[in-house]
Amino acid sequence: MKKPLSITFGTPEHGWLSVDILLDDYVLNIHVSDVPVNPLELLCDALFNLNADNKSEVWWHLEPTSVFFEFKKFAKNYQLTIMTADRPESERTVEKILDGSFQEIIEPFINALALFYSKTYDDQHWPTVETKKINRLQLLNVDT
Repeated sequence: MKKPLSITFGTPEHGWLSVDILLDDYVLNIHVSDVPVNPLELLCDALFNLNADNKSEVWWHLEPTSVFFEFKKFAKNYQLTIMTADRPESERTVEKILDGSFQEIIEPFINALALFYSKTYDDQHWPTVETKKINRLQLLNVDT
């Protein structure tokens, strides 16, 4: 039996945030910037819009390198492709492809976002996301 996908957002400091992804033997530890955009807000939007568009993407800016999460929905199955690039516009290299159900792929991200935004951070360290976005995400389920 494989271990569940684990996503952890660290404590932000001056516009930088650690993001840890763990699944079986795959580990991704990155420190992302909130400049030029808040990637956690992009993640909220990507997860919510996935149900309408069947595909969405999140850009994690590491200055100057980038990591991209591409989410796809196929009926009741989901796929997360993690890619890296030297620059946002550069050719991307696929690092990992994860397949699974809503509970295996999407729900861990929603739970990590809800936990992160249940705490308060000074705006100088990390921008906020509207509470209603997190609440809408928590209402999503496999049948949405």
